[in-house]
Amino acid sequence: MSTPAQIAANRTNAQASTGPRTETGRQASSQNAISHGLTAMKALLPSDSASAYEQHVASHISRYSPVTDEECELVQLIADSAWRLFKIAPREEGTYEVARLELAEGLFADEKNPIRRATLIDAKIAEIHEKRLRNLHLQERRLRNQHASDIARLKELQKERLEKPAREAEENAQTVARAANIAAKCKTLNVAFNPAEFGFDFSLAEWTHYQVRQATHFMLCGEILSLNKAIAADRAAANDAKAA
Repeated sequence: MSTPAQIAANRTNAQASTGPRTETGRQASSQNAISHGLTAMKALLPSDSASAYEQHVASHISRYSPVTDEECELVQLIADSAWRLFKIAPREEGTYEVARLELAEGLFADEKNPIRRATLIDAKIAEIHEKRLRNLHLQERRLRNQHASDIARLKELQKERLEKPAREAEENAQTVARAANIAAKCKTLNVAFNPAEFGFDFSLAEWTHYQVRQATHFMLCGEILSLNKAIAADRAAANDAKAA
């Protein structure tokens, strides 16, 4: 059989679990079953400060300096994840604050040590609002994972973009050297050089014109002219001439 002390404790706990009794508590409780705004399509909610959000996004743009459309989209996602993460701690603390107001009247009233009573009340709040708090923690973990993933992807894209000019220059130099080497051997063997036969996407006339331009370009700046860009410019000029 239960002791009188256990019966009294059960009655106290039962009263604490009947739900919020004030209007503030009822309004807070009504939010338990709906989105926390952490999974909404838009990070900025009507209750948020638009100017604070704009400054938040601007600071991310300044920090990451996106250039391409994909980089800009990732920076926006990173900023939105961070914005949602900022809301989790206040919402968790808000849950405890409202519940403390609801339970402050009689819960663990026999406990004379104020620190211990506050600890017991918080433990009871964690039990009563276990689902809501667990959902907040799950959302936080999801947001942190997404935030880290988007940052990693952004860094990968930016690294590729920064390395692209050097990589393209190396590939261009190799293509030009290969074409020049094959053309020289064809000349030595008195064989016609047909670039298409060796997998090149340009004609002999385009190659000859490129060599003339490359010789002048190299003398002026000591660089290898981009073969693809030079041929593309020649073709565009030819199309314009035909259209005229």
